[in-house]
Amino acid sequence: MVVAVVGDHLKFIGEEKSTATLELQGGQVALLDALEKTGRPMIVVLVNSKPLVLPPSAKRAAAILEAFNPGMEGGRAVAEAVFGQLNPSGKLTVSFPSTSASSRSSTARCAGSTATATPTSPRSLSSPSATA
Repeated sequence: MVVAVVGDHLKFIGEEKSTATLELQGGQVALLDALEKTGRPMIVVLVNSKPLVLPPSAKRAAAILEAFNPGMEGGRAVAEAVFGQLNPSGKLTVSFPSTSASSRSSTARCAGSTATATPTSPRSLSSPSATA
């Protein structure tokens, strides 16, 4: 069994530290791809402050455990979940995009962004049926 812990880099966590992408950064996609090629069952643990776009190798994992920013006892909580000592359940109150392009957030003033556009107006985000 492989337990792969991936997610946000600390410099991108917190207010005013957004990135222009929701993709895993810093070689994490290549790591997950390489771990999948070993043929061992893989559990992906996500430590992040925002929903992430996951690569196909993560989506094919035996399990995905969303830890968000777990705090001081996060390691213990993740270990208890992985080893079946607790059964976390609940409904997420966030959506996970399938691609960065499906996210409707602005890229203005985000790290790594070259965009100079202003944020999208709320009216342009509404569905066609809502504006009719």
